[in-house]
This record gives sequence, structure tokens and C-alpha cells, in this order.
Amino acid sequence: MTCERDVGTFEEPVTVLLSSDKVSVSSTREAAEMVLYRWPIGETARRIQARMAA
Repeated sequence: MTCERDVGTFEEPVTVLLSSDKVSVSSTREAAEMVLYRWPIGETARRIQARMAA
């Protein structure tokens, strides 16, 4: 997966499986919004790691 630095879009969208649905993420902004607002509720180790990476 490569990104264009100036735009932040992914060459190919990434599908993220959430507990209730699938989310297609195609940019760094969409990835950050997904981690902040759609990630399962609760401060789990995975959520903390994902937020730190975003």
C-alpha cells in the first residue's frame, strides 16, 4: 500500500472489518476518522495502538 504524500490517498482502498459492517478506507484522513469515530467503543490495547499510529 503506497500513498501520495501531498494528497494522502491510497493507491488502492483498504477494507476494514468492524463488528457491524465493512468500511472502505481510501485516504489517510478517512483512516484517521474511522479510528477516531467508528472504531469499537472502549479503550482496548488495539484501539490505543491504532490511535497512536494515526
